[in-house]
Amino acid sequence: MEKNKSIDTGGKRLFALDLLRGLDIFALTVLMRLYWAANRTFELPQWLKVQFSHVWATPGLVDFAQPLFLFVCGAAVPFAVPKRLSADGRATARYWKHVAYRVAMLWVSGMIIQGQLLSFDISKMHPYNNTLQTIAVGYLAAALTMLVRSAAVRIAVPVALAAVYGGSLWICGDWTAEGNLARLVDERVFAAIGCRAKSFTYVATSLVWAAIGIAGMHAALILKSERGQWAKVKILSATGVALCVAGAAVLPWVPPIRHIYSLSFSLISTGLSFLLLAFLYVVTDIKGYRSHWGYFLLFGEFAFLSWWLHTFFGPALLKTAELCLTGVPHLMGTDRYMPLINELGLVAVFAGVLYVRKIINKYR
Repeated sequence: MEKNKSIDTGGKRLFALDLLRGLDIFALTVLMRLYWAANRTFELPQWLKVQFSHVWATPGLVDFAQPLFLFVCGAAVPFAVPKRLSADGRATARYWKHVAYRVAMLWVSGMIIQGQLLSFDISKMHPYNNTLQTIAVGYLAAALTMLVRSAAVRIAVPVALAAVYGGSLWICGDWTAEGNLARLVDERVFAAIGCRAKSFTYVATSLVWAAIGIAGMHAALILKSERGQWAKVKILSATGVALCVAGAAVLPWVPPIRHIYSLSFSLISTGLSFLLLAFLYVVTDIKGYRSHWGYFLLFGEFAFLSWWLHTFFGPALLKTAELCLTGVPHLMGTDRYMPLINELGLVAVFAGVLYVRKIINKYR
C-alpha cells in the first residue's frame, strides 16, 4: 500500500476514492484483527467465520479486500502521474523516477515484512510473496498503460491479460490447490531460486493483478472526464454490473478461487470495485455526505503506514498493549475478554500513530 495523498480532480478533492481506500485498509488492518479477537472471546457463528477466512473456492468478504485495493491503487495513477508527463503526454525522467520509486518502495517493503529480507540469509529470503508486491505490479501496469495514447488499446490491454491468464488456467491443470497451473508455475519458478511456493500464487497471477490495476486506472479516467456526474455513475455502474455478470456466467466452469485469482473471482471482485466506487461517488461527491468519515480517511491517507503497523510492528505493539493492560483482568474478575480488549488497545495505538503522523504532515 503506497503512501497516498488526497486525490483531486483539477484541484477539487475526489472524496469517494479517498474514502474507498480508507475503508478497505481499515478492513484489512483493523476489522480483521477485531473479528478474530472477538471470535476467541465469544466463539462467533461459523457462517461469520467463513467471511473472515480464506476458504478454497468459497470466497468470503475478506477475500475481496485485496483486489479492491489493487483497483484503488490503479485508480490513483491518473491523478499522480500526468503532472510528470511532458506537454505532449510523453514520459519524462521525472515520471520514470516517480514510478520506479513507488514500485521499489512497495517491493522492498514486502520483502522486509514477509520476505525475510532483514534476516540477511539468502536461504530464508523470498522475493515475491507479499500483498505489497501485488500492489506494485498493479501500480506499474497502470502507470505503463497510461502512456498508451489509443483509448481502444488501453481498454484491450486488461481484457487480453485476464483472457490469457484465465484461459491458461482453464486449459492447463485443474482447480485443486495442488494441481492448478498458477501453483505449478510458482513451484517451478521458486524452486529454481531455492524458495517454496505458497498457498496463494504470485508469478503467473501477476497478469490478472496487472489487469485489475489497469481497470482501476480506467475507473479514475472516467471520473476525471468532462462527462456529467450522473453520466459517470452510469458508466461505472454499467461496467461493474457487466463484469459481475461475466464472472457469474463462467462460474459453472471456473470456481471463484481467491488463492489463484481465478477468472470468475477476478471478474466479480473487479465488478464489485466499480460498483462500490460508483456508490461512494454518489453518496460523497454528488450528494455531499462527507461528515463523520474522518477515522476511515485517516487510514486511507496513511495506507502504507497502516499496513506497516499491522504487519511488521503489530506483534510488538500488541505485546505492549498487553503489558499496559495487565491489571484489567483483576479489576474485571476474569481474563475472558482480554483478547478483544488487547486488540482494542492496539487499534487505539494505530489511530494515535496515524493522528500524530497527520499532525507532523500539517506542520512540516
